[in-house]
Amino acid sequence: MNARYGHVSWPRAVEQARIIYRWHAIRQRPNETPWPRRLHEQTVCAVMLWRTAHDQTRAVDDVTMNDAATMCARALRAGGLEPGPMPRIAGDHEGILPPPGDAVVVLEAVLHRLREHAEHKVALAALGRDRVGYVVLGMLAAPEPLDQFGGGWARPWPPRSGTSCRSARSGTRARGRRPPRCGTSSTPSTSPPPRRRLTTTPRRRRRRRGERPSWLQRACWLTSLAPRLRAAADALPPTGRGTRSPLSVLLASHAALVGLLAPAVEVLDPRWAAELTLPSLQWESRHVPLALERQTAATEDAVYSLRVLLRRVIAR
Repeated sequence: MNARYGHVSWPRAVEQARIIYRWHAIRQRPNETPWPRRLHEQTVCAVMLWRTAHDQTRAVDDVTMNDAATMCARALRAGGLEPGPMPRIAGDHEGILPPPGDAVVVLEAVLHRLREHAEHKVALAALGRDRVGYVVLGMLAAPEPLDQFGGGWARPWPPRSGTSCRSARSGTRARGRRPPRCGTSSTPSTSPPPRRRLTTTPRRRRRRRGERPSWLQRACWLTSLAPRLRAAADALPPTGRGTRSPLSVLLASHAALVGLLAPAVEVLDPRWAAELTLPSLQWESRHVPLALERQTAATEDAVYSLRVLLRRVIAR
């Protein structure tokens, strides 16, 4: 077993299988699948992803769900996980294999799960939209929170309008400025703002060249705001009760929101750097899921609303 598939690919397969099963768990009825059984399925799913990557000599993220399902069906016909290459499972934190008597039942469940995400349309399959990496990035961009894995961007960003007004007042009073009047015109909203986007490309240059910023440019710029927003939130003085001011909470919540894009940037930035042939738009159609694009657009809307609020606070 070489180092690439023994020490790199197996932990990645475990992580991707956990995200897949966590994504499905929040969409199922509570206790629909008992935890020991779900842990067995999750481990076997990771084995199938790893075994497919091992067989094809490629990274786990580049394995297609259809190929992993085919590998699972092959193991099901054999009646269990043996024979076949097996990863070196280092402890319970990487999963637990099912007892031999339950292997067939678990393999059937895993096969059903993999086939749910297999792309049967030839045109979309040719774009690689059933690759493990593509599917999992779409799951991580889910509006619902996925615990430690990410997600959750559809929460009310920013807080309610009353809190936003109070945050503006407390922040401006701390600086000796006159706070704005509370009203709908000075508070951010979760509804889309006017169709005006924050971009990383100067407007004159973009208009001259007829180009728009790529997803990676937009996402990198948004994630770069996270430390700045956190620093601004930490610099604000506390309230008289010793708690964080509403404006500090508002800035910190936006720092958390833009930070949700960081895992996708970490995955896709080196992939784009290694791309030699495809132009930006074609590359995005193969690597940026629609759910991730929606998350990015919603994050831009929230940051734009925050910018409008802060400009009005400073102007007064």
